[in-house]
Formats: sequence, C-alpha cells, structure tokens
Amino acid sequence: MKIFCDTNIITEYLEKRLLFDAVAKILTLASTSHSLFLSEGGFYTITFLVDKQLRRMSIYNPERLVQERKILLRILDTFQISSASRFGLKQGVEDENFRDLEDSYQYQAAINCGADILLTINVKDFVGVSDNKRIKIMTPQSFVDEFLSNTPS
Repeated sequence: MKIFCDTNIITEYLEKRLLFDAVAKILTLASTSHSLFLSEGGFYTITFLVDKQLRRMSIYNPERLVQERKILLRILDTFQISSASRFGLKQGVEDENFRDLEDSYQYQAAINCGADILLTINVKDFVGVSDNKRIKIMTPQSFVDEFLSNTPS
C-alpha cells in the first residue's frame, strides 16, 4: 500500500503534538510493510520547521546544522519523495474542490505517486475530494484503528 503523508503528519511527530502516538505507530509499523511518501514541497517546509525548532532550543551552528542534517536524513530514509509535475500543479491551481491551494498541491503529489491513502490531520481540507474513491483520505488515528489496531506496539 502506498501512503502519502501531508506535511502536518510529520509536523505532528516532530513537535510531539496531540496525535504523536498515532503518527509514531504509523511511522514505525507502516514503514516496514508499506511505502510512505512525502511531497517535495512538504520536505522544504519540514526543513524550515526543523531549523526553526533547533534555533528555539538555542542550538547554533555548527551543531545545529549537524542535528538538522541528521533529522532530515532520517526523514529521507523513511519516506519516498513525490512531487507534482507542472501539469499537476496546474491541476492543483484549477481544482475548485480546495480552499487552500497548498492542500491541492499535496493532493496532486499524492496522485502523482499513486497513493492509496492520504494521511492528514485536517481531513476537512480534503472534503471536496474525499468521496472520489481515487485516494482514501484518513487521519492518523483512523489509519491506526483500521490497519494497525491488531499489530503489537
């Protein structure tokens, strides 16, 4: 199964937010038996957020860059990167199902990699496409409940 993760999934994990446990379980268990994808644009955003978090923790160069590279390489070891082509981006701009174009680009990147599931914290952002049967839109917890609930932690 191909699982595309919206940028907010990784943010949830890195910042240890409310759904951290569900996301951690997905990253641990799903990554061994499924293909995980992240958008190229999402990776840029994550790079910015990791750098910002390390600065907030008063970690400065050269140590900050060492830690940042370590974190980002771990992400690249876990995820395949998907991008939306020029055509996909144009589709995203024109798709009136979305109120937020960034979500539309994420959706196009998910289509481009052939994702079966798009994981997001904000399912409501994908409501216009959630019933199209092309890609199943799920929260981390609904994914855990449906696919990983019988898997030992």
